[in-house]
Amino acid sequence: MVSAKKRFQYEVLFVVALWAILSPLVAMPVYERLLFFPDKSDPVKTLGLFCNDPRLLCDSCQQVTIGPTAGVTLSGLYFKLNKAQKVVLVSHGNGGNMGYRAILASALLKSGCSVLLYDYEGYGNSQGRATVPHAVDDACAAFDYLTTVQNIRAGQIIAYGESLGAGITAELSRKRPISAMVLQSTFPSLTWAAHDRLWFTWLYPAQWFPDLDCIAAVRSSTMPLLVIHGTNDAVFPLRYAEIVFKQSKLEKERWRKLAIIPGMTHNLENSGNLQYQTALHEFLEAL
Repeated sequence: MVSAKKRFQYEVLFVVALWAILSPLVAMPVYERLLFFPDKSDPVKTLGLFCNDPRLLCDSCQQVTIGPTAGVTLSGLYFKLNKAQKVVLVSHGNGGNMGYRAILASALLKSGCSVLLYDYEGYGNSQGRATVPHAVDDACAAFDYLTTVQNIRAGQIIAYGESLGAGITAELSRKRPISAMVLQSTFPSLTWAAHDRLWFTWLYPAQWFPDLDCIAAVRSSTMPLLVIHGTNDAVFPLRYAEIVFKQSKLEKERWRKLAIIPGMTHNLENSGNLQYQTALHEFLEAL
């Protein structure tokens, strides 16, 4: 018969072993599977499934190759408006691929900007494997593509981040001289969101997790900022957007705006959403 002392020792060993197994130092591939949901289908074919096909709204659409960076190449779609003065670099969320952002690209084109969609490593036709550090490097590579291949000045590039892409855009703003930042369906930081969803992540030092820190990026930024969030977002609560927006120290109100869109969910489901389109257009016009 096992004594109470032995049973206690076994229980302690079990807890320690479980703590070690779930540690990000050991289980990071598991955490990455919980974070990234890539779709390897052809993004161009996916675009055609939407009635809001952005190819009908631009002067030209190019399938582009970005990189190689760190030995891999990324795929992208460049929707060009010949008269546009700005280009919006879109970092999408963690699901699907860039082909599913047809509605978002259409909304941005309607606001008078050219648009570059790209896929992170492991998404669509992009090579490699999706990780947080890789995704940030991918955003930097997309920015570098615009400046070196398309000859777009940094002052013309607006970075737009959707959901997980908001954190990637925030990190991009600390690494490249973008002119303005739009964060849609954002979160304070990846660690913050993880703590809210997976209670046991509190058991590990924050520095063991790769982070995407929107709070730190916005707090240190001097660039124009638009934060967009829907009242019906079931993934990230509205308070996340309010927390991030309050970190902005910009003095000019026209350069910092929080747009709360009634009825909007986590993703933009209608490029004709008048309140969304108005908030976006007014922000871009003021730049």
